[in-house]
Amino acid sequence: MERLKKELEEAKEKYVEEPLSELELLKEEVAQLREMVEYLSFSKVTNEKYAFWDWCVRNKVYGKKQTYFGLVKSILVDRLTGQEPFKKNIPGVSMDMLYSPQPPTYQEAKQLFMEVLEIRNEETIEELFQALHNQGLSKDLTVLYPHQL
Repeated sequence: MERLKKELEEAKEKYVEEPLSELELLKEEVAQLREMVEYLSFSKVTNEKYAFWDWCVRNKVYGKKQTYFGLVKSILVDRLTGQEPFKKNIPGVSMDMLYSPQPPTYQEAKQLFMEVLEIRNEETIEELFQALHNQGLSKDLTVLYPHQL
């Protein structure tokens, strides 16, 4: 009988979890929601009207990354249109390339986007140009893309 009692106590310690704190429950729920959003982003058909936003969800571009991307995009458009860009230091981005006095090339834009978005896959950046074009955003910038859009 004593041995059975001891085994029961050990089993409780091993397999019965203490109730999670409210903070832990919220963390778990946020993690589950993130996972569901990710699954949803891959399982649905992209509406070309919102292709850029879909691209952002699939590639986890939000928050500061989205803000810095917007700044780089704006600076490149300013350079393309001959305007003096607002100078701001953007973490991880080559300032010499970003603020070059010449209009940007596709290769420069691609490199800067890869840096600011921390993406190493060139194909993902090509998808970005396509998504911007499809959603009708940054038309000045998408003309740099060397392929048929």
